Amino acid sequence: MKSRNVVSSFVIGLILLYLMIPFLTTVFFIRIKLWPILLAVDLIVMVVVIVSYVVYCFVEKRKYFRIGVLGGILGTVLFFGLSYGYQLDAADYVFFKLREKKFNDFMQEINRYEKITQMSEGNNKGGSLNDKPFMYHAKDISEYDKDVIHLYSDLIKELNIDEDTHEDFIKKLSAVDCIDLETFKDGSVCFTINGWLNHCSGITYSPNGEEHTNYGGAKVWKHLQGNWYAWGN
Repeated sequence: MKSRNVVSSFVIGLILLYLMIPFLTTVFFIRIKLWPILLAVDLIVMVVVIVSYVVYCFVEKRKYFRIGVLGGILGTVLFFGLSYGYQLDAADYVFFKLREKKFNDFMQEINRYEKITQMSEGNNKGGSLNDKPFMYHAKDISEYDKDVIHLYSDLIKELNIDEDTHEDFIKKLSAVDCIDLETFKDGSVCFTINGWLNHCSGITYSPNGEEHTNYGGAKVWKHLQGNWYAWGN
């Protein structure tokens, strides 16, 4: 009997531990590019909780205990769904606070340099700079795209942008886990954290609280701290 109680307590502890994981992953990781990993973690949590409860039912013979634990599991799942909006609010705040100094320093450099008004994180082949797509190598530009896509070496000369400064900005954009940025005439700087299809989210520095996003109007515009806001569409 005593050994059964020990195993029963251990399994309950394991279930409680795993039920907390989706809350933590949502708050700390939902805003960065880890969607496949988060989905895999949630699937693992679900499987472990189900298996653990089945084991618990074999060990615990008291019916009201089994019903109570099942009620706790279902209640936690329900609470997760009902509180998901608040978890996203917390995720935006945590994302910003963990990178606050980097955001502030980068924003000041962007406004001070002035020549870069838009840029993407880019990749090994190219990216965009001041709303103009570019490729690093001429061989990657097809005949069909040559009137639209610029060769990087030509573009920075045309825009009179220092290559080292642009490369430094790319590193700083990656350091705040964002994929692109855009500046506005009122001194606002909008950073996009992630985006797919028409669903994007980001962080904006707005001196007057005016709404600014990189992809049209924001369905979500939340104050974080000072002149910083979280947005989504």
